[in-house]
Amino acid sequence: MKSSRQYHLAQRRYRMYLRTAIFAGALTATVSEAQQSCFPRDRVAQLLTGTYGESPASAGLDAAGNIVETWANRKTGDWTLFVTTPEGVSCLVGSGSDWQEYEPEAAGVDG
Repeated sequence: MKSSRQYHLAQRRYRMYLRTAIFAGALTATVSEAQQSCFPRDRVAQLLTGTYGESPASAGLDAAGNIVETWANRKTGDWTLFVTTPEGVSCLVGSGSDWQEYEPEAAGVDG
């Protein structure tokens, strides 16, 4: 018999695998689009908001001018990381659980 902690971890893993499968399936419109694993940003945003209850949690620009975004569901702790090109195409980088937010350190303060 599994302990409560083992059961909880197994449930989280299952949800993560299921989430990845649903994400890929819901966004797959054509074979060529599926092979690229990239989709229009508005479709990604709709899926993350509607299916997973996620909202933008952080964002920044990379050296190539792409937007790197993390969306999270603060109630469940689930999160998704994706990169969006200047043309509006988003590519899934990863997803997971146990999202945590940290307060930024004040400039000039030694830790």
